Amino acid sequence: LPPIAAVATALGLSERTLRYRLAEQDTSFRKLRDQLRYEQACQLLLSTADSIEQIAEKLHYNEASAFAHAFMRWSGQSPNQYRKAQQAR
Repeated sequence: LPPIAAVATALGLSERTLRYRLAEQDTSFRKLRDQLRYEQACQLLLSTADSIEQIAEKLHYNEASAFAHAFMRWSGQSPNQYRKAQQAR
């Protein structure tokens, strides 16, 4: 995922202006980045048999535990719990 400075440059904005405009929409770069990572994580958990470690690596986490902690914060359940619950549907 590109850093905010690269995104701002691609949009022809300063980093400060991008942050301001996101704040006007009641969001932040971090919230958008986390939402994208969560959506990608859900897709990978459901469409692959990849391990949690492999998914964490694909999402650019240094540790699987950091990914698992973030996923718990986003969804209220561990990646394994999410995968099992979705497969049971």
